[in-house]
Amino acid sequence: MHVWRGQCQRKRSRVNPKALRAKQAEWDRLRTVPRPDGGTGVWNESLVAEWRDVKRKALKEGKKVHIGRIFDIIVEKNSELPEDDPRRKFKGRAVFGGDNVRDEAGNWAIFQDLGSCPATMEAARAADAYGCMPGNSAEQCDAEQAYTQAVLVGTTTWVRLPRDQWPAEWSGMHDPVVPLELALYGHPDSGGHWERHCEKHLKEAGYVPVPNWRSCFWHPRLRLFLVVYVDDFKLSGPTENLKEGWALIRRSIKTDEPHPVGLFLGCKHTLFERKLPDTGVQVKGVEYDMSDFLRSCVERYKELTGVTTLRKAATPFLPEPTRPDFSNCEAGPLVEPTPDEALRTAMGYSNDEPGTRPVVGPKPSEGSAEEEVLDQDVPAQLTPYAAKVLMKVLYAARYARLDLLRAVCALAQRVTKWDR
Repeated sequence: MHVWRGQCQRKRSRVNPKALRAKQAEWDRLRTVPRPDGGTGVWNESLVAEWRDVKRKALKEGKKVHIGRIFDIIVEKNSELPEDDPRRKFKGRAVFGGDNVRDEAGNWAIFQDLGSCPATMEAARAADAYGCMPGNSAEQCDAEQAYTQAVLVGTTTWVRLPRDQWPAEWSGMHDPVVPLELALYGHPDSGGHWERHCEKHLKEAGYVPVPNWRSCFWHPRLRLFLVVYVDDFKLSGPTENLKEGWALIRRSIKTDEPHPVGLFLGCKHTLFERKLPDTGVQVKGVEYDMSDFLRSCVERYKELTGVTTLRKAATPFLPEPTRPDFSNCEAGPLVEPTPDEALRTAMGYSNDEPGTRPVVGPKPSEGSAEEEVLDQDVPAQLTPYAAKVLMKVLYAARYARLDLLRAVCALAQRVTKWDR
């Protein structure tokens, strides 16, 4: 996902009508969100006032109020996909600046510290596995602007809007502010308010929270397993019960139309059926495809380092035997090599004949064959970029490429010492 903000946003949105329309559509949408009090709008423009008057009244009455601002950003969702892919699109966001909130006296604001806890990746995979059982399926949907479905409670929060979003009747005002009525992205307590709102309505619909597994729910009667990752819902269970299960959820939570699992949290899910070769039993499975995301990781690396050409690597792993080798039992147990020794061993494979194992020895001197296999155009110092590259790869490794975890975690131990 690419984010446009500030000066970059203003310059690029002027030359990209799609981005400009996406931004204005977000402001228009937020002004029409229905509130429980019967009004509309995430903020209440009918109560506009000068901040100096709000502050003076709060100080006089000894009442705590907060003041912040709302600003807009433009994001390009699924930016790792090809430009002609319909899933790659601009989306405007108007967010609360939670990094700069003061109270009526000008002091830093103190919030309720409502913590939210989305479902884990393991829970999402468990839902996929349950959906692959005989007679079961899995579907997903997104909550429509999830946070704004929850009421913002606690200390009254007033917000400033960008001048280009001031209504015409505000002309002549000096510092207009309006009260924030609904939870909005960026507010430190919005995640907690949405989670409580969501859990409350799910319980009313018959979904029971799974003990010790936050944001996961089970419907006893319909035998459905629900995973909630912020505004992403994944429901799996008996195929004939999914429609009723979604109807119960959507009775009080606004979502888009449920559909078979596809792109979920940046990972493409591909369903397949195969016949087991030994038994002939037909089974269902899910293939996790993050090739587009990993391709964007490579592009990010090239962007940060300036590297233009990379060597092709079929696999990041060394050839290992499928079973222990007991041909030389008298040699004693194998000793786990240090990270430096393991790296030198891996580098040795690039020059040795297939099937031979290089001997782990002291660090080679400069100009040796090991040094020559390194790319010549790679910067001599990668420490400033190491974390940016590695953490991006780590997400793909945790979600779909579990085979990469060992390599990624080993590199993470030396993230401050990368020199090439």
